[in-house]
Amino acid sequence: MAILYLTRIESIVLSTVSNTKLGMLSALKLDYMAYLADDNKYLKEFTIESLINNGLLMRKDKKLVLPIQIETPYYMMNDPDQVLMYQRMGDVNKTYFCYKEPYWIQYTQGGHQLPDCLAYPMADGMLAQWFLDDVVGRGEFVDLESDNSEIHLSIDELFVMNAIQDIYFERVKEFGQLDREHQIVTMAALSSSSMNQKDYGIFVAKLMPKEIKKQFLSDVKVLKTSIDGLLHKGMLLEEDGGYRFGILAQILFNPGRIKNGFLLNNRTKDQSSVVMGYIYDCGASVIDYSPSVVGIRFRFYNNHTPKEDLWGIYINALHEQMVTQ
Repeated sequence: MAILYLTRIESIVLSTVSNTKLGMLSALKLDYMAYLADDNKYLKEFTIESLINNGLLMRKDKKLVLPIQIETPYYMMNDPDQVLMYQRMGDVNKTYFCYKEPYWIQYTQGGHQLPDCLAYPMADGMLAQWFLDDVVGRGEFVDLESDNSEIHLSIDELFVMNAIQDIYFERVKEFGQLDREHQIVTMAALSSSSMNQKDYGIFVAKLMPKEIKKQFLSDVKVLKTSIDGLLHKGMLLEEDGGYRFGILAQILFNPGRIKNGFLLNNRTKDQSSVVMGYIYDCGASVIDYSPSVVGIRFRFYNNHTPKEDLWGIYINALHEQMVTQ
């Protein structure tokens, strides 16, 4: 497998020179448009000369051309038939897997002055290997007595859970731990919560078929209805004049158990789908759109789930969500 490390502008220059024009699925499309709008001629000329000196670009009959070993990955990058995108929560950079039969190419955006990385060719099994190594992590899950579970939450219910999660974050920062007393969250605390969605809310909005605007639980009636629904589902428990997470919620929404949170997006030229995922110390969850409640479905897979099976689980979830664009 060949690996190339390139600056973003180097990758754009090579993409521009390629014989294959950018298609609708190209991961470089937005960067390409920004490159065209940039009038820094010196930087462009310097980049071209640097690529030529490094053997990644050639002049032939007064034209710039790519060597065949470089033309191949850009043929796959510029006009793929399918693109799988991975984005870790809290990270603006993304990893793209671009498919052109019969292989994939991995394009990982750098960041913080790190170079972009292209790795090719990749077979299907290598994607699963990457997911295990870079996303899930090797080693055993923590042994925790829990069952595989599925729960559906409305958007309002999800915002309540997210609000409690944010309150827990703040209390851990203030008190250093979350003992029984500090797990209790009152109606007053919830109604005054700013409901700061941060990355979680942004990612959840991407799961929905229409835009989800930022909401605040200032409407006591909406808040009470949502809490009643969560009590019925066992996601919340009522205690000492307030509420705390139920057993399943202590896994799904516990920041201390979450090792990785991410978004997966799958696109072809006429269909697309998106799911979220959490990797915990004791299992994993698939999070996707639930039309039955116009909200979110969580599917939790416990510590007895082989880590090697998780890639297939997420891919199947993407296939279930595929919709025509």
